[in-house]
Amino acid sequence: MTTNEWRKKFQDLPSVQRKAQPFSIRAKSDNNTLAILIHGFTSSSYEMSSLADFLAEQGIDVETVLVAGHGRTLDDLASSTVEDWLSSLNDVIERNQNYKYIFIVGYSFGANLAIHTAIDNPKITGVVSLGLPVFLKNNLLIRLVCPFFRLFNLTYRKHWVSREKAEILAEQGCHSNIPIKGFLQFNRLLEQYTKKNVNRFNKPILIIHSRGDVISHVRSSEWLFRNIKSQDKHFFILDKYQHSLIDNTRRDFVYAKTASFILEHR
Repeated sequence: MTTNEWRKKFQDLPSVQRKAQPFSIRAKSDNNTLAILIHGFTSSSYEMSSLADFLAEQGIDVETVLVAGHGRTLDDLASSTVEDWLSSLNDVIERNQNYKYIFIVGYSFGANLAIHTAIDNPKITGVVSLGLPVFLKNNLLIRLVCPFFRLFNLTYRKHWVSREKAEILAEQGCHSNIPIKGFLQFNRLLEQYTKKNVNRFNKPILIIHSRGDVISHVRSSEWLFRNIKSQDKHFFILDKYQHSLIDNTRRDFVYAKTASFILEHR
């Protein structure tokens, strides 16, 4: 167990699996800098654990968000909405108003939530976007098929997740199946929130994407970089690595860039 494991303060939310519980780390007393970490779609706070540890070791306080509907059952995820997801993030920001510098680090759809929230919230200093989804692979097929499947309350199995990996994910409160109703809300987040409002974003931002992402085209982050109003923006593309930028052999690069961005902008 790492030093930070002892320092993590876990919440005890009802009906949430133990490993999925959101947590905070106070790196040092009287700290003025906080990083709020948001996991990806169908995942949980556990996904952000190692990045949280790294940031805390750099002297940055950390708070994780368990997005509404996540860390629970597939039915809970299917019944959650974009508004519920955004409220989860805003609740965490609201209870941490004492920090002078607040950064949001969003992984996958967590980046969509981070960017949208930061647009109108003056408390947010900057954003780190990791693997932002805007243009999905097989997107046309998804758009055509999902509304039909919704009528039958069906789920879609992530074909890129092995059976062994699915068992590990389940222990972490993550799902290897996607409820179609939940995915339609996810698509609504992309279409009605990210695409419509991103040109209003003008804060410092670090953008990282993998060219080998099996879910989100790298042009998602290229589009983001082109369309935001920010003058202070940084963009890195990693070759060959897949969607999980925080769980692969280049995570040392991702972690270091994230910490440096936060420390340099406070």
